[in-house]
Amino acid sequence: MFIDLGIRNAWRNRQKSLLIIISMAVASLMLGSALSLSHGYPANIDLVQRGFMGGDVAVYAPRFAISQSDLATNFAYARLPADDLSALGDLDPELYQEGFLTVPGEGQGYMPLVETADRLSTSRYVRAVYPYYILPGFLSDNDGSGTLAPLRGRNPFLDRVYFHYQDTVVAGRYLDTTDEGQMVAVVDLGRERQGLPLPAVGNLVAVRVPAIRTDASGQIYYDYSASRVFTFQVIGQISMATRQYSYGSGRDTRSVQLYWNTPQIMIPSSTWQQIYYEMSGGQRVTAVPEMGVILGDLSQANDVAADLQARLPAHTVVAVPAHIAVAASRGLPEPLTAIPPEYRPTTAPKWQLGIPVDMTSMIMLVVYLTAGLLAATNMLALLTRRRQEMGILRALGATAAEVVLMIETEVATLSILGVVIGFGFVRLVAISTLVSNQVSFAGIVTNTLADLGRVVGVTVACALVFGLFPALRAVHMRPVEVLRRE
Repeated sequence: MFIDLGIRNAWRNRQKSLLIIISMAVASLMLGSALSLSHGYPANIDLVQRGFMGGDVAVYAPRFAISQSDLATNFAYARLPADDLSALGDLDPELYQEGFLTVPGEGQGYMPLVETADRLSTSRYVRAVYPYYILPGFLSDNDGSGTLAPLRGRNPFLDRVYFHYQDTVVAGRYLDTTDEGQMVAVVDLGRERQGLPLPAVGNLVAVRVPAIRTDASGQIYYDYSASRVFTFQVIGQISMATRQYSYGSGRDTRSVQLYWNTPQIMIPSSTWQQIYYEMSGGQRVTAVPEMGVILGDLSQANDVAADLQARLPAHTVVAVPAHIAVAASRGLPEPLTAIPPEYRPTTAPKWQLGIPVDMTSMIMLVVYLTAGLLAATNMLALLTRRRQEMGILRALGATAAEVVLMIETEVATLSILGVVIGFGFVRLVAISTLVSNQVSFAGIVTNTLADLGRVVGVTVACALVFGLFPALRAVHMRPVEVLRRE
């Protein structure tokens, strides 16, 4: 009876209790956002960049991301050698130019290939691991002798199936699985944008590669005095369009297509491994500077990156879209020279990438404390105006527990109404992310119900705790005094 009366009161007084509904809607919206939106990304975000880097999550050998737990350590200064090549040269060039702080004894330029791949593969979210195979190289022909031309070993199957790199072709064709072991190459049109020689489709390109050595500590280095020339037939040219940048206003608004430009000569991975074998004196590749991790979908990419970071504490793990966003805030990796200087975006200052502290729990605590206090204050004011109702109930024999139950039911009902409004709003955006990642209908329903259960549970618990104060104030009113005042 008193539960039903509490629900009726909540519905009858919903307009007067609008503050409770709004505060709980805002709280559930923030919690729903933390549960649904901050964990992942739409399926096609930064597809070209992810393809170039070889994964949805990037694992870098150097330990350049500092977490809060590192603050008590004595940092060491390190700087990456110019020929320890990886995507960091495009996204974080200061690691090579100015150096970075790192934890002594942890990752530097290379990570063990098999051990790292094994640790990554144990995650149920990881669908494939894509090593970043690269060697320093320079053109060795009359048209561009000595110009930069690193050899990059690509996996044609992964490039085609996961990243659709065949769609970036502007001339010829992209690498195919039948090209494995063949001396063929694909070049980026970005070489021409960088002022470097661009080999035409059908032509031969000669690349001089240094010998690969290992020092006494086991670190890889390159011996340029013992280099060798490898010749490839160019079968295709690609152009990696990333994003469009609009500037101006009104009728003067213009849009510029930006590109990720690379001097790399891309060859099949098995061909690259054979060259490595020959240039290392018969050694198989055992270490790489970077590794891409391909996920089943991007809906939990940030969570997966955090989990993989815990598995590989000596290295740096970051979701590629997150790293691209940080680089883009600094005008990287695409050159902005096509944009007039007065319209170029203000770039963020250089700063060392850090592993963010998870403040979700603290933020949610503050939000729910505020929402709960608003609920308690509003409910107290509401019950003060309803003293006669409380007095009549007590006079008719209602116990203190029954009155508390009625008031707590009213608070919980109003809170749930706010939760549904707030959660429903943010969930529409989250569902679009799940749909874009081709999560099954059953998976979307399960995920939505699980998040809704968590949000409702936290919200109702908070409402009940804060609703106790006005409820206890109400039951301590003496019926005779209340009726005499009325």
